[in-house]
Amino acid sequence: MIRRDQNILAPSPLTGEVFAIKSPLPSIPSRQGRGGLFVSNAGMTLIELVVAMVVISVALAGVMSVINYTTLHSADPLLRHQALAIAEAYMEEIILKNYIDPDADGEGSRALFDDVDDYNGLSESGAHDQNGNVISGLENYSVSVSVAPQNYGPSGAEVSGLKIAVTVTDPAGESLALTGYRANY
Repeated sequence: MIRRDQNILAPSPLTGEVFAIKSPLPSIPSRQGRGGLFVSNAGMTLIELVVAMVVISVALAGVMSVINYTTLHSADPLLRHQALAIAEAYMEEIILKNYIDPDADGEGSRALFDDVDDYNGLSESGAHDQNGNVISGLENYSVSVSVAPQNYGPSGAEVSGLKIAVTVTDPAGESLALTGYRANY
């Protein structure tokens, strides 16, 4: 049996002299197969192909699930930003009101609220302006406000104040809570 990397000894047809001829076969690493033929190792077996297809399928399924999740939640940042803007608007409106009720009356509508404590228990479906009018495009948000007394400072020198919590729920059902404080100054 001749190996690919061996020289072949052959007689010259004209002179009969013996000389070495380099094997005409390329020197590719191989193994001997059935019937003494050389078989190349360049291919893959059926099992290797099936395993590769399974691994690629699992990786592709993972990538597709991430793309699906991203597509479903692509509007979430916009909803969260709008909810934050609504909460900040309500908080600013409330904090700018008086700490103590100037007329000691119970105000019946939001347009008549004149102090911070009037907003306690406010619950609105849809964002409203300070006159109570619904803001178009924000009807699917809900807003609730709670105001509770809270003292601030070290013991013995505490200052009375109010803790204001504004909670906005967006159309996707996610809630955003914003907390602020108002002291009597």
